[in-house]
Amino acid sequence: MTAEELSAGLDKYSLPKVFDSELHPTGSTAIVVFVDRPSMELTLKAARRAAKTGATVEWEDTEESAPRFGLTRYEHHKHLQFPSRKELLRSVNDFMTAYAQMEEARAKENARKRQMPDEDGFITVTRGSKGGARAEEIKELAEKHKEKNKGLEDFYRFQMREKRKEQHHEMLKKFEDDKRKVDEMRSRRGTLKVNVS
Repeated sequence: MTAEELSAGLDKYSLPKVFDSELHPTGSTAIVVFVDRPSMELTLKAARRAAKTGATVEWEDTEESAPRFGLTRYEHHKHLQFPSRKELLRSVNDFMTAYAQMEEARAKENARKRQMPDEDGFITVTRGSKGGARAEEIKELAEKHKEKNKGLEDFYRFQMREKRKEQHHEMLKKFEDDKRKVDEMRSRRGTLKVNVS
């Protein structure tokens, strides 16, 4: 699935509802679907009779899914305001899973766009990952930068002279260290000969 399809699918995930039904403002219309024609005719006759006499029509809710009104609506609303931890966790996990899939699909699409030229031969420039470049990309860029600047290290004469002086001092230091080690070894060897004979 593409990222657009996944992002459109995010709308179906939501937190649990706090109202079980939607109230329409007074005076709005409604569509009533009857089971059959005779029940429709009986209902319309009762409504005409009630309109002539001025009586109110009481609707009985036999189903649990029927909308609640008055005090029962708000009691149920209070109950729905605090869903169970399990239900809340399930709805959040479902949303986060779908969101992670959408982000992964977007990242794959962006990676594919970075590599594939369009019909004119241009490569689309896309935004990289959040938080900047990845560590691997940074290392690669640093190595390329070092290789590029490697030839420029000894560009000036004074740089070359200083480098040669440093190398000369290092060689002298190593020579002195080696000379001292050899003298120590000779002195040990001489003391061993004296002890043996």
